[in-house]
Parts: sequence; structure tokens; C-alpha cells
Amino acid sequence: MHQTIGQSATTSKFTHVSTWTTLLLLFYFASRGTLWFYSNGRDDMLLRTAGLARRHAVSTEARAIEMLAFVLLLLPVCMKIRSVVHEFRRYAIFAALALLASISSLWSQDPVTSFSLSLFIWVDTLFAYYLYDTFSFEEWLRVLAICGWICFTVSAILAIFFPAFGLEPSSSDGAWRGMYGNKNPCAEMTVLFLIATTYIRARTALLLLNRVLFLSASVFLIATTHSATGEVLLAAFVAHWLISAAIMRINAKGRVYLVIVGVMCLGALSFWVFPNVSAFTESLGKESTLTGRTDIWRVAIIFISKSPWIGYGYRAFWHGVNGESSIAMVGSFMPLHAHNGLLEIWLELGIVGVGLICTAILKALRDYLTCSGDNDRLVNYSACMVIVIGIYSCVESSFMVPNDLAWIILIVASLHLGDARSARMARQGQLMPLTADAG
Repeated sequence: MHQTIGQSATTSKFTHVSTWTTLLLLFYFASRGTLWFYSNGRDDMLLRTAGLARRHAVSTEARAIEMLAFVLLLLPVCMKIRSVVHEFRRYAIFAALALLASISSLWSQDPVTSFSLSLFIWVDTLFAYYLYDTFSFEEWLRVLAICGWICFTVSAILAIFFPAFGLEPSSSDGAWRGMYGNKNPCAEMTVLFLIATTYIRARTALLLLNRVLFLSASVFLIATTHSATGEVLLAAFVAHWLISAAIMRINAKGRVYLVIVGVMCLGALSFWVFPNVSAFTESLGKESTLTGRTDIWRVAIIFISKSPWIGYGYRAFWHGVNGESSIAMVGSFMPLHAHNGLLEIWLELGIVGVGLICTAILKALRDYLTCSGDNDRLVNYSACMVIVIGIYSCVESSFMVPNDLAWIILIVASLHLGDARSARMARQGQLMPLTADAG
């Protein structure tokens, strides 16, 4: 069962070797295992999942670090395997996604790649359940905050002193990417770390100072990436912060009306955006094609229509000149992924995979709406993580990416929201008989 402990126990946990080992693993997952010091910032996992870096072509250093990470991860997971399996049974949807990824090797264009990379998703999912079971909410926030400071420091050092590694090579304006394979993942992870730091309870002046300093550092890093996606994610975080504060001040019926009005506003905005997409994207400083993304989406939809039910196998579509992607060129450009989370899952795992992803996201949002008036930091933090990662998935393939910390954070946040809803329903069940007696 997920634990809740006091402040003194939270502090003492940071003297444990397992906690610092977890920090090392989170640092590894934050950059998807990118070896910036060896591969000039090349995203080795992205290339491998795109079929452009076969197992025999992966560097010896990358494979050694990968194996070390797996050993460090599996040891603590195995020590708590009973409780982890218990959580698997309670929240089976993410295990079902990992199972579907493995099964897809039966019809995959590249069965070896699909099966081998599905093992990464199994490990990532196990790690997420382990983190949820091991750390209390406050501990989890502090672990992420410390990891955020480490990633910011490494990114700043690389960008300033080692620009060959820390700057975006395809950018002419000196955009930072830090320790990440690309400027957009840099901005995304910075926002996720900022969310965690913001929701830490500032009981002391030192914690409040940490929040202010990390907010300043995060805004600086996002600005230096020149990532419009990062700016949108930051704006979404601020909007959620303000909206959740407003929700806490109204009753349940008012929250329903607020949600209805919000959906209507989004619908009206969509009706304006789609006919005027060029003006909208230019106002954000982007091309009307979102840097070629809309062209990639059109190509992806064409191939989805050819195999809509089961897809082409987990991580088995974008294989360069091999397989179906050999005719999926966008101009003279060969995409590495669909630049959209749902389209990517549809290509890989078909409508079943899309259904499972949508079910997981919608369940998390339902749990949030159920508990949104409870003034609960855990609920607001978890919902913010789900929303920000969901927004990011609109322009990047962020669902079920191997070795990706964002996917792990999404799982943990969904589990937190599920527990919060269960606890609220249990409280309501206990109060109902008392209310009846009073009447």
C-alpha cells in the first residue's frame, strides 16, 4: 500500500542509499539515456526506436550504462516485488499497455525491435509502480526537485562551457538543449520539475527560497531553449495553478458549470483556430505547418488507415528506408516519429492502444474532477502533470517512449489521482450513514 509518513521520516529517507540510487536513475531517465558526453547529444534511444540504430550499432558505453541502470533499477524493485505486483493488480491499465507492446511483436514489421523495446516499457512501468509504492507524496516531490536542480546545473554547464554538446546543432539562434537530445524535451522536463518544486509545502524560509530560485532558473532555461512548446507548457502550468485556486472557492455545482463553460470556450477557440491556423501559429512565432508537423500528421494518418486495428508493431513503423516508412517521406525529410502521442500509438498498437491510452488519461481527469474541490496539493499536482504531459503529446510522441521520465511521472500521477478518488469515495461512504441518522 502507498505509504504516508511524517516530516521527520521524509528527511531521514534522504540518508538512504536507495533514495540516491533512485535520483541517479531519474537523472538517467530524464534525458532518455542520452550520452551527451559521448554522442554529441544524439538521442540514442530515439534513433534506436526509429530503427536507425540497431543493437549491434549501439555504442559499448551506451550498452554498459544501460545495463548498469537496469541492475540498479531491478534490485530494489525485486526487493519489493510483492507490493509492486499488488499495485499492478489494482491499476492494471499501464501493465496492459506494456503487455500489448510485447504482444505486438507477433504482427510487427520488426518483431525483434518490438519485443526488445517492449521490455524497456515493462521496466519503466515497474519502476513507476515502485516509486509510487516507496515514496510518500512529499518525498516524491523532493526527489523530483533535487533531480531538477541536478539536470538544470548539468544543462547550464554544457550549454555555457561545452556548446558542442549543450546547444541545438540545427538551430542558428544558439538555442539551448542542455543534457537532453533536443530543445523541446529540455523545456518539457524543466516544466515538469518546476511543477514538482512548486507543490512542495514551503514550511521554512529555505524551502520558499528554493521554490523562488528554481522558478527563476526554470524560466531562464526555457527561454534559452527558444522552444515555443516549452512556453505553451509553462503557460498551461500557470493557467492550471490559477484555475485550481478558483475551483477551490466554489461548490460542486459551480465546478460542473465551470467545466461546461471551459469546454465551450475550448470548442469556440478550436472553431477559430482551425480555419485560421496560419495566423494562430504565426502569432506564436511558428510556421503554419508547426515546423513540418502537420505534414507528418497527414502522412501518419494515411498509413493508419491501412492498418487501423493493430498497427505496425511497437516502435516498428519509422524505420527509414525499411518497411512501410520507406514511402513515408515528408518532402526530402525522413521523420523519426509522428510528433503526436496518439498518432504514434495508433501507428504502433492500433485502435486498442489508443483506447487504452485515452482510457488512462480520461480516468485520471475524472479522478481529478471528483476531487478538485478538496484543496489537496496531491490532487492538483498530479492533475497538472497529466495535463502538461497531455499537451506536450499533441506536438511530440511522448506516450510509451522507452527510458522516458515523463512517462514514468505520468504513471505515478495517475496512480496518485486514483488513490485520491478512492479515499474521497470512502469518506463519503462513511459520512452518508451519519447524515441519514442526523435527518
